Amino acid sequence: MIITLTPEDVIKRCLWKEYKKFCLHDKSENEIKEIVTNNQPFVISEDAAYVIGLLKIVETDNLIHRFNQHMNNHLQNKSNLMDGELYISRLTVLKETEQFEEYFPTYFKNTIEYERAIVELKQYIKKIYDKFSKLDITEHFFNEKKILYLKSKDIKKIIDI
Repeated sequence: MIITLTPEDVIKRCLWKEYKKFCLHDKSENEIKEIVTNNQPFVISEDAAYVIGLLKIVETDNLIHRFNQHMNNHLQNKSNLMDGELYISRLTVLKETEQFEEYFPTYFKNTIEYERAIVELKQYIKKIYDKFSKLDITEHFFNEKKILYLKSKDIKKIIDI
């Protein structure tokens, strides 16, 4: 299978962070900026497309929905069962929330509609981050190390609005 994309295609599908991590790891930040700025088509292998998640994503400008999907995915993959309930590390939740904006490099030239969607997303992320920060914390100790957890169901309630 031959898959031809542009950097814009990757960014608009909220896959830039993964693409940069797995496919551009040997490039400098200036080289990456040039790749995005030029927006030239390139071929990606099926394996690379699978690794970055391209094969399961549809382009949308509803970035809030994409963020909620991203957080739901982390809840499913990183929650731990303790005392009969699912918990997720508070640090993981806050970090993933803060870092979601990295999917949209500042040097990417957007359309007006997409730029508006990014602005709405940033406002939403700020609001959600504040809500996550105020949730009740549960402490658990592993190997003499205290880890702060949030109930996964509380996170799910917030992002399922």
